[in-house]
Amino acid sequence: NCCNDLVCAAENGDEEKLTHLIEAAVAEHGLVHTWSRFIEPALATIRSNPAGETPGLAPSALLTCAALNVLRAISTQRPEPGLPESPAVLILADHEHNLAAHVIGVALQWHGSRATVIATPSGRGAGFDQRLTEFLTTTPHPVGLVIILGRGAACEKLVTYALEKQGLDVILVGNDTPALHDAHLQRVRTPAACVEEALAFLSASPHRTVDA
Repeated sequence: NCCNDLVCAAENGDEEKLTHLIEAAVAEHGLVHTWSRFIEPALATIRSNPAGETPGLAPSALLTCAALNVLRAISTQRPEPGLPESPAVLILADHEHNLAAHVIGVALQWHGSRATVIATPSGRGAGFDQRLTEFLTTTPHPVGLVIILGRGAACEKLVTYALEKQGLDVILVGNDTPALHDAHLQRVRTPAACVEEALAFLSASPHRTVDA
């Protein structure tokens, strides 16, 4: 079982084996399904271990680093992005969902889309609106879609900001996201569904975008 193998390799501090296992899983199952079927459950297993983690070893951090190394390698092999005028995707994620955000971003890039990941505050996020506005108004590639991963009041604030203040379409990812409803808001449960919906949205026209 790949999930169990990942847990064992991480707990043994075997970074080389972790990388090999992830690469093999991606080759067989694809990037997004490797995340949802193996990496995410392995991380959950490690973090829920009643024995905890040995200081300095941190198996969860080791697995995260191995996954990011594989993501970086995949990203460097991605096709050229679409036409310069095609809308880009902005992915906003709190610390808990940061790795999933990068999985989604690399998957979208592999299909020729432009994507950027921005980490969001876990608290109230004072001042983040200004930072986000600056990004949206200065990026050379107009943003046509925002993907948001998070929960609670901070996530709700981000969704409201993107919909009402910036007039953007939003895909909200997760099982426990805020119960918001809007004509320009899609709700999906998994990163795999998110990638499918994002690609379908980007292939359609016209797009609502924020002009740089």
